[in-house]
Amino acid sequence: MGMKIFWGCLLAVILCGYFLAVRKKEYGDPQMGPDGGNTQIWLSPLIFPFVLAMYLILGIWIIGPWKGLERFLCQTADIFLYLNVYFLALLVLMPLLRRHISARACATLWVIPVFLFYQVFMLNGDSGLPFLALVLPVRWIHVGILLWLAGFLIVMVWQIAGHLRFRRQLMEHAEKVQDEAVLRVWETEKRWLGYGDGVSLLCSSDIHTPLSMGVGRKNRVTLLPQRSYTEEELSLIFRHELTHLRRCDVETKMFLGFCLALCWFNPLVWIAVKKASDDLELSCDEIVLHGADEAERKKYAALILTTADTSRGYTTCLSAAASTLRYRMRAVLHPHKRYIGVVILAAAMIISCFFHGTIILAGQAESVADVTRPLNVTAADFDNVTCHIFHPDTGETGEKDQIPVGRTEEVSRAEDTDGTGETGQNDYWADHCETGLFAYISSLKAERLYTAREFEQSGQNSLSLYSQERDVMIIVDDEILSVYAAKERFERYYRVRSEIDWDFVQNFF
Repeated sequence: MGMKIFWGCLLAVILCGYFLAVRKKEYGDPQMGPDGGNTQIWLSPLIFPFVLAMYLILGIWIIGPWKGLERFLCQTADIFLYLNVYFLALLVLMPLLRRHISARACATLWVIPVFLFYQVFMLNGDSGLPFLALVLPVRWIHVGILLWLAGFLIVMVWQIAGHLRFRRQLMEHAEKVQDEAVLRVWETEKRWLGYGDGVSLLCSSDIHTPLSMGVGRKNRVTLLPQRSYTEEELSLIFRHELTHLRRCDVETKMFLGFCLALCWFNPLVWIAVKKASDDLELSCDEIVLHGADEAERKKYAALILTTADTSRGYTTCLSAAASTLRYRMRAVLHPHKRYIGVVILAAAMIISCFFHGTIILAGQAESVADVTRPLNVTAADFDNVTCHIFHPDTGETGEKDQIPVGRTEEVSRAEDTDGTGETGQNDYWADHCETGLFAYISSLKAERLYTAREFEQSGQNSLSLYSQERDVMIIVDDEILSVYAAKERFERYYRVRSEIDWDFVQNFF
């Protein structure tokens, strides 16, 4: 828990520091020069799918294909559950937040998962029992994973193919802008914003609203409809689109599309992603109109209305759907004072760090015998057993050690009374353990926790069985069952569903 407190606070400080620095650039002196033009907050949103891909590759490389894939799916299940809850919470809270904090802060809230998961392993350790476990039959979980994976691939391919088709359609008929008056305004706005990255200005007859797309210097473009604009309108359009580009909002759109594919079956997440895209536009409006008078706001509102169109693919556009326009018109024409929102960002970051992993997926309860069957271990394999029993009358924990099968050197010397080098008590202890202690532990019920988190034994009572030859360890306490097998690279956690009779366990010592 201490690590989570430290990590959550550290991420909150870093996020808020970058947010305030970026805000100063976007609302302060625009003469930053080309090197200061990028106002992306801290990390690129595209690091999110990259980290997941690297997690899969490293897992397969380090612990093997099947174990690595299993570990990756458990990690994805944690992220999947977090994303569903987080986006739904924002969907509910955003109408209230929009009234009190800046649009830039609202837009940043949607990308909190990027900062949370850029070092996934920091969230997996030092954990207690989950707040809620969604218990399903194991067969349902396996079928559900296949259905989810199929849906994820379909949605991602559909998004990428749709974007590439839309881009190809636009670029096929697009032409470079040759009008010197338009180019002069374009260059003026680039200098004013300090934007020095590569971007081409084109015009196309296939669109009705200005838009931008592309993430690389060579494929980043801004397109204008083939219609005439006044210099003042061009200035507003270019400032809006260049603000999108310098903030790398196209990358944010791709991140939102990836989250949508991860949670494809949840219709509310589709709505949440649409609202997140709206906040990107609202935050651009906020920056473009910073310090503008009422007359300029009215002109900007009229420009948005006359260029309304639907956004497609991974693009940012000046104007979009009617439902968005209504709110944008109110925000543009009737602005009111809002807080920066840095406290909300810090709180969201810390809460997310604590919340991750509190809701996990679990399989239906099975016996410990079924759990250990893949390892093919018996009582005779365990050469060291340690038991910690809490005594309520004294408030102390007593530790008792026993060597049930007598394989260690110390026990062998104690039992080798005839000088033959044999330990006659081995069979007795193996039978005793197998018919008693090991049989009792094997009869307990436990639920498999499908998570990448690591759990510490936190119960007052615990029992550990270790096999040096097989390098297998089983630890059970009042709440958690942990099973480790180094040779098989087997590591699983279970929630104990049986009430353990610790007095009965103590009798074996």
